[in-house]
Amino acid sequence: MPIKFPILLALLMSSGLCLAADAPLPEDTTDYVALVDYCADHNPTCGASAESNAGKEWQALLDAGERAYPALADELVKTGDAEVVSVISQIFTQSSGDKTLPLQAMRTCVELNARETPALALPVIRAWVTLGGAAEMECLWQFRDHPDKDFSRQVDTAINAISLRVYGPPPQVPRPPAVDDRSLGDKAVLWAWMAMAVLVTVRIGLVVYQRMRRRS
Repeated sequence: MPIKFPILLALLMSSGLCLAADAPLPEDTTDYVALVDYCADHNPTCGASAESNAGKEWQALLDAGERAYPALADELVKTGDAEVVSVISQIFTQSSGDKTLPLQAMRTCVELNARETPALALPVIRAWVTLGGAAEMECLWQFRDHPDKDFSRQVDTAINAISLRVYGPPPQVPRPPAVDDRSLGDKAVLWAWMAMAVLVTVRIGLVVYQRMRRRS
């Protein structure tokens, strides 16, 4: 018996909905790379908000902290997915733990990708605004002349932010006291009158001297 068109259409729609459903949540919360992939696929910028997709996975990564760093550092260097780089960079920034290994992996990621695939380096550079130090500034310096102007601006922004946070604001050059132009004008007039008075005095003195000589 042939299947009627409405029934066939309903079956196709049901199959499509099943395929479009979210992938199952990672069951192993110690598979940190799987958690990162899930966050990158579902909501790479949501953070650990309980109301948002992948919120629990974000929180699991943040709670793992330093335990997750070796796996995430390795994935950061190997991945070609900018969303994965973004998630890992945010986890490194927001979680607690020794940042030595994360920063080393982030420098490697930037050095490998900044020239050819800057989109992979940008999330790391943005994270360095709050996480980077002197070594990261040195790494960024070589990319200030990047042909991509937007990328170059991001590099300059990160360098300036790191410098301000690590070294503080530049020393202020003392400014000379403000000079009132009117006082300068008044002084010039005064000196002119004094010079004129001196000239008049000298002139009078010469006249008196000449008259005294004539009398003698």
